[in-house]
Amino acid sequence: MSNPVTVQVVTRTEYEQLLERGYAGALSALTEDRVSADWRDRFPDWRARNWVYTDTAGDGVLRLAPLNVTRQRRAAA
Repeated sequence: MSNPVTVQVVTRTEYEQLLERGYAGALSALTEDRVSADWRDRFPDWRARNWVYTDTAGDGVLRLAPLNVTRQRRAAA
């Protein structure tokens, strides 16, 4: 197994913006099980719920990657 890589984390608001633009989505939208199996091995901190298209290499090419969305905190009463 290769070294674990960190998973990108965004807020719920950021995720919803990415979702509206088609740059992110739920894991169930991916039809290839090998992708999620590979990500589970490579990204142990991934919650296995969401993905994103992102320019991880900085070369302007969007690549599919795992994504964690932060949990919303309830406001104190």
